[in-house]
Amino acid sequence: MHALAGLYHPLVTPFDSAGDVDPAAIARNARRYLDTPLTGLVVLGSNGESPQLEDDESDRIIAAVRDVVPSARPLLAGAARESTRATIAACRRAAELGVTAVMVRTPAFYKNMMTTEAFVRHYTAVADASPVPVLLYNVTFYTGVTLQPDAIGLLARHPNIVGIKESGNDMQLLGDYLSASAGEDFIVLCGSATSFFSALALGVHGGVLALAGLLPDACARLRQLMIDGRYDEARSLQASLLPLARTIGAQHGVPALKAALTLLGFDTGNPRPPLGPAPPAVVNALRTQLTALGLLEESPAGI
Repeated sequence: MHALAGLYHPLVTPFDSAGDVDPAAIARNARRYLDTPLTGLVVLGSNGESPQLEDDESDRIIAAVRDVVPSARPLLAGAARESTRATIAACRRAAELGVTAVMVRTPAFYKNMMTTEAFVRHYTAVADASPVPVLLYNVTFYTGVTLQPDAIGLLARHPNIVGIKESGNDMQLLGDYLSASAGEDFIVLCGSATSFFSALALGVHGGVLALAGLLPDACARLRQLMIDGRYDEARSLQASLLPLARTIGAQHGVPALKAALTLLGFDTGNPRPPLGPAPPAVVNALRTQLTALGLLEESPAGI
C-alpha cells in the first residue's frame, strides 16, 4: 500500500483577536497530535478555511506546522487555486516549506466548463510541475463540480498523482474511483466521518477526517477493526460517533469544528468572516455529544 495511506486530521486555522492568522497557535495544536495514532496532518484544507487565506498567510501556516511535525510524519497541504498557473506556484511554495504532498481541490468558478478534459489538462500540468506528490481533492458540496471516474482513470496513471480525497457520502462514486484506479499506485481517502465505515468496507485506503482531531484513537480503532474483519464492532463504533460527526460535518461545518476543539482546550479563535462562530445551541449540543463520548466531564447538576 502507498506510504500516504492512513488516517489524517485537517487542522483548523486559528485566528487571533484581531482576525490575523496565528501560526504559534496552530503549532501548539499540531503538537498535541504527535502522540496519537494519526498517520499525519493536513493544513489548508476546507476545514482550514484555505479559500479565505492570502498566500503569505498560507505559507506561514505550513511553515509553523512543519516546524513541529517530524519530517518522517506526513504533512499534506492544500494548494488549490482557480488557475493552473497559481496552483503550480502554490505547490512549489508548499514543497519548499517541506510538505510531504499537496492536496489540490478542483477549480470550480467556471463550473460549466470543468469537463473531464479540463480537469485532466489542469491536474496533468500541476503534477508535471509539482516537486512533491499530488493528491486530487473532490469536495462537491462546496465546489459544485465533481471529478468523474473517467478522469480518475486517466490521472491515476500519472507518476506524480498518488491519490484522491473524496469528501462526500456517495458510495457509488467512491467505488467507481477505486475501480478506475485499480492496478495503479493510487490511494482513495474518505473525507466524511459519517460514512467512514461504509467507505472502509468498499476498500478505501484511509481518511482525512475532521472527527479525527477530536477522537483520533476512536477513528484509528474503527479503521483497524475494519482491517481486522471485526465488522460488527466497527459498525457499533461508527454508530456511536455519528451524532458528533454529523454536527461538525455537513450540518454546521467549520464553526462547529472550531467550537468543539475549543471545548477540548485547543486554540482556534473564531472563523474568518463571512463565516461566524457556532451559535450557542450548537455549542450546547457539542458539549452534550463530547460528554457522552467521555471527552468532557459532566457538569454538576444545576450548573
